[in-house]
Amino acid sequence: MELLKEPCTPKRIRRALEKLPERLGDVYDNIMDRIDRQEGDKKTIALTALLWITHAKERLTVDQLVHAIALGLEPDCTAIDSDDLIDVDLLLSSCAGLVTLNSEDRIIRLVHYTTQDYLEKRLTDRKGDIARGCLTYLCLDVFDDFRDEDREYVEDRAQKYKLSRYAAQYWGVHTRGELEKDPQIQEAVFSLLASGNKKDSMLQLETYANSRRGDISFTRGQTLLHVIAKNRLATICERVLYGRINGNDTYALEVDICG
Repeated sequence: MELLKEPCTPKRIRRALEKLPERLGDVYDNIMDRIDRQEGDKKTIALTALLWITHAKERLTVDQLVHAIALGLEPDCTAIDSDDLIDVDLLLSSCAGLVTLNSEDRIIRLVHYTTQDYLEKRLTDRKGDIARGCLTYLCLDVFDDFRDEDREYVEDRAQKYKLSRYAAQYWGVHTRGELEKDPQIQEAVFSLLASGNKKDSMLQLETYANSRRGDISFTRGQTLLHVIAKNRLATICERVLYGRINGNDTYALEVDICG
């Protein structure tokens, strides 16, 4: 374990993993213990970054990741600006050598292929943080400003709010399944869909993210039930129907969504 003494760089991590294949768990446990002992926000930064890198449905750029980390540091925020974003060097140092940044494509990657398997098991109980993060991001105040045919505005906003396209594409995927039973997740879904403007901004961003030509047109008038059914959120759909919520109405927070 001498290789894992400070400073713990990606090169030293890879060297340790290559020399100690039968003790990979010990190597990773040692690194995670060091992360857990970090002071201030560094532990939150590291765990948030590692969670998103491990469980994201596509590779994330460092610019997307620092926006996700901003949510981890301020989970109840309603706005994000440049002052909320951490420095890349702080992100890398907080992760104690477990991640590396490709300077060409600015993609953050795990340092070794075995790191993915370890972190999937270690962080499986925190996957709900990604679903909540996507939903919280789409509920930022800026997305209440919906502009139907203003493609330049949509492009500029997506460029500034780096995580918005990912969140619009994958919030349903991250929510689907067991996490739908979580009352906090349910409330976050309904908070997003309660606002007609934020719901339409999300649908517009989803179209934009999935289009190679940068299209922003989408089917207008989609109801709460349309959106949750399209995202195959069966449990949440049952809650809506059980609660006698009309699919043409917006969600009222006083409704008992837990049934």
